[in-house]
Amino acid sequence: MTMIGNRPATLGPPTTVQAPVLGMDDYPPPAKAYWWTTTLVGAAALVLALLDLSHLDHSALLEVACGAAIAALSGLFPVRIPGTKTSLAGAELFIFLLLLVHGPAAATIAAAAEAAVGSLRTSKRWTSRIGSPTMAAMAMYGCGAAFSLATTAARNQGALSNSWLLVALFTFAIGYFACSTLLMASLITLKNGKTVNVRKILSANSWIGLAYLASAAIAGLVYIDDHRFVTPALLAAVPIIAMFLATINARFRQSEAAERELAQLQQSETRLRSAFTHAAVGMLLLSPEGRIVQANDALAALLGRTTAECTGIALWQLAHPDDADSLQAAMRRMLDGVLSPRTTENRFQHATGHQLWLLLNPSPFGDGLSIMVTASADPSARPPPAMA
Repeated sequence: MTMIGNRPATLGPPTTVQAPVLGMDDYPPPAKAYWWTTTLVGAAALVLALLDLSHLDHSALLEVACGAAIAALSGLFPVRIPGTKTSLAGAELFIFLLLLVHGPAAATIAAAAEAAVGSLRTSKRWTSRIGSPTMAAMAMYGCGAAFSLATTAARNQGALSNSWLLVALFTFAIGYFACSTLLMASLITLKNGKTVNVRKILSANSWIGLAYLASAAIAGLVYIDDHRFVTPALLAAVPIIAMFLATINARFRQSEAAERELAQLQQSETRLRSAFTHAAVGMLLLSPEGRIVQANDALAALLGRTTAECTGIALWQLAHPDDADSLQAAMRRMLDGVLSPRTTENRFQHATGHQLWLLLNPSPFGDGLSIMVTASADPSARPPPAMA
């Protein structure tokens, strides 16, 4: 009996079976190749880490399991960085301590556990749920192996002092930050069809590197003090880490709220600008000095000019010479707050040279005035008001 998908073949009509997909329809070819490469390499790192751990005794395996569980629990409360698809969970202290006590294999499992739980919490895409832990495993296994080789060589030469260990641990933390950040950010960059800029990525996330250094410092001091994974000093550090994450979370929430308010203001400004530009009547914005800072097409058409010719000059410079002084005096008083904004009717000079009457309806706008301008008939040509 042959199998089609996961069902036995029958003598009936062929049945189309949908293969599971990862949801990579929006991934360009470079991003797909990058994801598959890093995922396969990261999966291989996980397999190697599990093989390395199989040689540990039961007590050591229990400590590794506890450390990975703590890292996974930290992943349940990820802090999303505003404006990015990156999250911070804060389990690095425990991961770094596992590295010091039990080696890179243990740290690799813990890093993958944190990333797996965090991605399950923050993303519905299987590309993230699979890619995040494998990339974390790849970064940790590579950087952790380099750290282990360096410390082993120093120990064999009798040069592994506490100071040397801390320097090596800080170097490892910086390297791990760079690798893990670049692995994830590069995928997002390639997915968006952009070129990977290493300096820009690391600079934008440099504060995460500082958090890694702080975790490395605490883990190093705990290890130097007791050389064990669970110590009173480590337990005392847990509330400090929780407070740190809570502070970051609150700061990020404030940042997100500010970004939302800014986006709303920008949308409102865009709508106002569109309404101003496309208004059927003439519109202009007057600065506190009386200069036109913005004019729409309708006003330019009334005066037979372009919007560029109507901006950057005083409003009364467009007026008829006989009305320029009176218009300037009225606008000055309104701008200075001596006179409340009120409708005025003045003669203006058309670009062709003839005069035209315009009705100005000003209203306060910041420190200046917003003025609606409509055409008006010559007052001398108007019929007299009807007698009651």
